Amino acid sequence: MTAGTGFPDKKVMAELTAKMLLEVDAVRFMADRPFIFTSGWASPVYTDCRRLISFLEGHLVEGQRVLLVEDMTSDGRSKINFCTALREAGAKVEHTLVFFFYDIFPEARKILSDLGVTLHALATWWDVLAVAKASGKFDAAKLAEIEKFMHDPAGWSKAHGGVATAAAE
Repeated sequence: MTAGTGFPDKKVMAELTAKMLLEVDAVRFMADRPFIFTSGWASPVYTDCRRLISFLEGHLVEGQRVLLVEDMTSDGRSKINFCTALREAGAKVEHTLVFFFYDIFPEARKILSDLGVTLHALATWWDVLAVAKASGKFDAAKLAEIEKFMHDPAGWSKAHGGVATAAAE
């Protein structure tokens, strides 16, 4: 413990974390061919922290069915990386559950369908808008502007200084 703080010593925590990352094969070294990150950077090492999280949740058995649970998705693109990583680790991923789904980008469901994944959501922007309208607590003009965005997110974005195509989450 670091004196007077009640927290473990940072050096001890760093060493334990490094040992855990190595123990669950979350760190991959590649001398002959670099990893190319989503950002475009090339690297001789890749750290997959999801392996550490998965190992704490329970060891993944080859062919095991996995439900990917996330907080939200806008256009579905980020789910490709998660599902691919789980599949590469041996999981069978056919469904993802999100608490909130934008449901305004036409390509979102197709992106996941093409991946062989069914999206399940607890609520969408359409649900939120309906409840907001029914509550009477929100300015009607603001809600109308939100609805314009929902019907044409690319057009609204472009008209307000943003990009005209849906970007990855």
